[in-house]
Amino acid sequence: MKKKSILSLIISSLVIGLVGCGGSSYKSDAAATAPAYAEEEAAEYYSDDLYEFNEADFEAMKEAGEGSENVEVSENTNRKIIKTVNINAETEEFDTFISTVSAKVDSLGGYLESTDISGRSFRDDSYLRYANLTARIPSKRLNDFVSHITENSNITNKSESAEDVTLNYADTEARISSLRTEQQRLNELMAQAQDIDTIITLEQRITEVRYEIESFESQLRTLDNKVDYSTVYLNVNEVRKYTPVVTEPQSFGQRVAEGFAESLSNVCEGVVDFIAELIIALPYIFVFIVFLAIIVLIAFLFIRILIRIIKKADEKSAKKRQEEIRKAEERHQKELKKAQEANVNTPVDNGENK
Repeated sequence: MKKKSILSLIISSLVIGLVGCGGSSYKSDAAATAPAYAEEEAAEYYSDDLYEFNEADFEAMKEAGEGSENVEVSENTNRKIIKTVNINAETEEFDTFISTVSAKVDSLGGYLESTDISGRSFRDDSYLRYANLTARIPSKRLNDFVSHITENSNITNKSESAEDVTLNYADTEARISSLRTEQQRLNELMAQAQDIDTIITLEQRITEVRYEIESFESQLRTLDNKVDYSTVYLNVNEVRKYTPVVTEPQSFGQRVAEGFAESLSNVCEGVVDFIAELIIALPYIFVFIVFLAIIVLIAFLFIRILIRIIKKADEKSAKKRQEEIRKAEERHQKELKKAQEANVNTPVDNGENK
């Protein structure tokens, strides 16, 4: 029992040591205590050859200026550069331009990662279309694609960036190499292990190492994709007329002349747009007129019926008043006749009775 415990302790110490070597093999301060394979990897990792520019690259950087993002490193270097380009462009031929961009991406061996096109027509400024494209272009053909965009549209804004991920890439490779060595040692120990606890401990560590290797390899594949295929974010706006580029200050006369010409052009375009919108809206206008005519007809019939009802009511009321007047006159005639008869039957007072 004591022998098994000692064996388990030795194996656990060895595994911990291997883990420590795998996590610190790329650090210079741990190189003295790391195993021989870790020292070799650290030496390779910190080798100057990995980051060495040739003379042509250095001269190209000097000509482009300090901090330039457009320097192209020659193919024989081992640097890992992720290039990203943002372009805002204007076009007067929206459909044609989008088609040519898609065809150019295919011809260069790239692909469109995402496409978003909005808008409906070319009739009014509020309906002008726009597109947001994300293109992945092989890094070696990036300049060809940017030149195509520049030649076929009006560039209003362009920015480029380059991210050097060489250190991260080399660090990830060193980690994978250390983990593979550790995995091999663990497999050898697993083949010799006989104690259950030792086998369980080794299996757990082997699983962890395998997971870490897969994770780091996934990171390398992602970096390779970003390095091999540059990303271009292209925002395209449909315009009637390109935004003018002012290269030098304008005089007062030039400003007035250009402003007057632009105002006159806007007025003409406004008239044309109004006529076009009017013609386009004719079906709606016709339907509105028909609907309005129906409403007017219904209102006219309703008013006419209402007038008839009121007229009949007035006629009925007039007849009723006439009937009441006739009856009143008849009563008056009867009363008058009764009064006359009463006067006739009353004896005349001639003084005899006195």
